[in-house]
Amino acid sequence: MENTSLLGLVQNPTSLADIINDPAKKGMEFYQGLSVREKQYILFAAAAGLIGYAIYLGRQESGAYTSSSSGGSSTTGGNANTSDKSKQ
Repeated sequence: MENTSLLGLVQNPTSLADIINDPAKKGMEFYQGLSVREKQYILFAAAAGLIGYAIYLGRQESGAYTSSSSGGSSTTGGNANTSDKSKQ
């Protein structure tokens, strides 16, 4: 691949299509042709993406716990209404 920079990848979309079609071969060739700084950019972006995805999954999982606990509180609320009827 003649474009071994991130800017060259943006300027030449056919090389991006080649990487998407064969990521194992073309993607690794492209990555190995990058400078150390550009490799670091890609690694930091991948790490940030993984951290963001972990946060997203964590919020999704905590949302499941929140909905089940709200169901429990509605049951408690039902008992409170029953006790109010007995006071009348």
